[in-house]
Amino acid sequence: MTSGAFANSHHFTVNQLEMYDIRGENQTINIITNHPSSNLLPAFQNAMACTSPNFLGQEIYLKKLHEHFCGSSTVNKSQRKIFLLHGMGGIGKTQICLKFCDQTAEYFSYIFWVDTTSDDTVIQSLKDIYTKLASSGTQAFEFSTAVVLQQISSLKSQWLMIFDNADSSPEMVEKYIPPGNIGNILITSRNSELRRTATHDNSMEVSEMNETTAIELLLKIGGLSHIHEKEAKQIVKNIYCLPLAIDMAGAYITRTKCTPNEFIEMYNKYRPKLLNDNKFQGSSKYNKSVYKTWEISIQKILEMSNNTQDKSLSAAAQYAISLLNICAFMHYENISQIMFERAVKFYSQNVEQFTNVITPTYLHTMNSSILNMNENREWNGWIFHESIGLLLSFSLIKRTGRDTTYNMHPLVQSCCEDRLSIAEASL
Repeated sequence: MTSGAFANSHHFTVNQLEMYDIRGENQTINIITNHPSSNLLPAFQNAMACTSPNFLGQEIYLKKLHEHFCGSSTVNKSQRKIFLLHGMGGIGKTQICLKFCDQTAEYFSYIFWVDTTSDDTVIQSLKDIYTKLASSGTQAFEFSTAVVLQQISSLKSQWLMIFDNADSSPEMVEKYIPPGNIGNILITSRNSELRRTATHDNSMEVSEMNETTAIELLLKIGGLSHIHEKEAKQIVKNIYCLPLAIDMAGAYITRTKCTPNEFIEMYNKYRPKLLNDNKFQGSSKYNKSVYKTWEISIQKILEMSNNTQDKSLSAAAQYAISLLNICAFMHYENISQIMFERAVKFYSQNVEQFTNVITPTYLHTMNSSILNMNENREWNGWIFHESIGLLLSFSLIKRTGRDTTYNMHPLVQSCCEDRLSIAEASL
């Protein structure tokens, strides 16, 4: 702190960057200089995880983010840019964002990481940002959500705000976006409806890793040499190249010191236990098991099914759960709407015959909630499409190139099947 004409000046260090905020009577001068040992971190970033040291691949997504936020085509830096990465849980969206932050440390002066799991986590993230801004010499102000967002919006340097795990409605994110028309917003979500916030052109779905990268990642996490490449290929095929599952498999091999063949044997025998065990976390530090990441989405749909205020939403959510249970025992690809329509039609035309030959217990399960019939035993297309919309919004299913055909990730299908088995065992 200085005296005289520059009595309000500040000198402070953030992330090994020397920062001077020199305030005179008529001007303010901001100077930032690197220490020789600087890791090229941005001048400001609030609490955020580290990129996994085993991060591999994902170049297609990183390239798209660079082009959108930092590319030569991005001429007007004063115009706000928003981008959405969406996809199923465990697919690696957060790690891609963390890697992007690492790669663009020199471009952004400020990086704000917001855990958007709930309103509470957003408020906590904003409080962390408030504390960090205040401690870094920014003019003191009382905390409130609106004031912090306004403070971010007023920054003159390039800033990036990441809304991670924004799996709720678009409104959940939109109410926390800083006002104004400058800055950069990156969103990760299971909910593709957030394309409304970012626009369809400025969004990208994250899919499974390609097999070659998946094998390389498993070998790296598991500390395996390339002589195990054949067995590693079998493992990544069994877990369908899902990054979170690869992380789990590598962590299990490292922790138990088992061979890849022993892991394959254990996986085939104890799949539900392995995919539902929080202990086997790899270098990504993801704090949920493979199954838990999807169980969260299923539980949210179950909560909707108990909504007494919105009967339409409740009915759609109830049938969405029924669809998951039915699809657990189908092939995971090309699940057709027509199949469900025909089932209703066939049942309606032959209900009397079924009554005579099917046991009462079995017939009881063939009710309107399972077959999606209205009171006249007709196909209820409205409820079906609302239910499909819910499953799509949580990335529990994916639409194929055809409008009325859907795919389910094989591990999501396994999760649905295994949770039914656990429920039956508890009866």
